[in-house]
Amino acid sequence: TTELGKQIRWSVDSVSLQMDSEYEGWLSPGDSFAAIEMGFEAWRGLPRVPDLVIRPGHPATLGHHDGHPTNGIYLLRDWPYEKEKLAVTIVTYEMDTGRLLDADIVVNGQARFSLLPEPMIGTSNDYDLAAVLAHETGHVLGLGESQADPSATMWPYARPGEITKRSL
Repeated sequence: TTELGKQIRWSVDSVSLQMDSEYEGWLSPGDSFAAIEMGFEAWRGLPRVPDLVIRPGHPATLGHHDGHPTNGIYLLRDWPYEKEKLAVTIVTYEMDTGRLLDADIVVNGQARFSLLPEPMIGTSNDYDLAAVLAHETGHVLGLGESQADPSATMWPYARPGEITKRSL
């Protein structure tokens, strides 16, 4: 909720995001896109949740730009946040209504990510990008962190090799 107690949410039926070229070419061909699709799929079809889609092209720049959303997914190789953070979602919303205006997912380019196989057998030192993006997609939809259950998708921490948070 906003500081005024309004629920943060989109007022549209469909929200499109674009992939920054740094993110798009980051993992092996297709894995960066597949991870986003898996993150979106976790939330698809739920009541009052807009459809999330990848729109062709690249977002203008990180952040909200008056007049039109530039929702994007970015890879930052020079990570400005705490090194333990795997990704951050930056949302812009109207304080008095809670209406979401823009959302950007920023992925830590210094963390070890891959699109892990399903089912995950054995251990991995990599973080599953799809699981992290399912969590960040929750923030795109206006949700906060959940401290109630460590197995929840919106739990604020992830372990290497953990793929279970791909699904809600």
